[in-house]
Amino acid sequence: SEYTGLFRDATDSTWKLFDGLEVEPGNTVNVGGSGYTFADFKAGDIEATGQLTAVGPLSLGNLRMDADQTLTTTATTEVAVDTFPLLSYRSAKYHLQATQGTNYHATEVMVIHNATNAYFSQFGDIYTNGSLFNLSVDTSSGSVRLLVTPSSSDSTVFKFSRNILKV
Repeated sequence: SEYTGLFRDATDSTWKLFDGLEVEPGNTVNVGGSGYTFADFKAGDIEATGQLTAVGPLSLGNLRMDADQTLTTTATTEVAVDTFPLLSYRSAKYHLQATQGTNYHATEVMVIHNATNAYFSQFGDIYTNGSLFNLSVDTSSGSVRLLVTPSSSDSTVFKFSRNILKV
C-alpha cells in the first residue's frame, strides 16, 4: 500500500503534497519514510503573491524550466552535460557556468534540432582567467545532447539551468 496526502510541515511552514509513502501516517508525516516523494500537481490558474520558486522542473504550457543542475568531471574528453528527448522538445536555452578552482566561465547557449541534426549558438561568454571548456551538440539514441570538452583535467563543476520548448 502507498499513502498520499497534503499536510503543512511545521518545520518550514510550507504545504506539501506527497505520494508513495509506504507506512500509514498518523498525526505526523514521516518525510524520510520509505517511498516518500513529492506528488505531481496540476491546476488551472495559479496566483502567487510572493515568490514562485521551482526546486525541480517546472512546466507551463509548452515551456519547461529546469532549475540548477550540476555535473562534476575531471575528463578532458567530450562529456554530456544534458540531454533532452528530440521527439518531445524542439529547442532549449541554457545558462551554463563552469568552476575550476578559482577560475570561472559562464555562457548562454541556444540549441535547436530537426530530428536528425542539432545546432547551437553560444553567446555572452565571460570568464575570469580564460575559457574552461568548448561546446558542441549532437543527436544520439533519440536525444539531443549538450556536450562540453573541459580545457584541463582539473576538477570542473558545471552548473546549468535550461528553458525548453515542446515540439
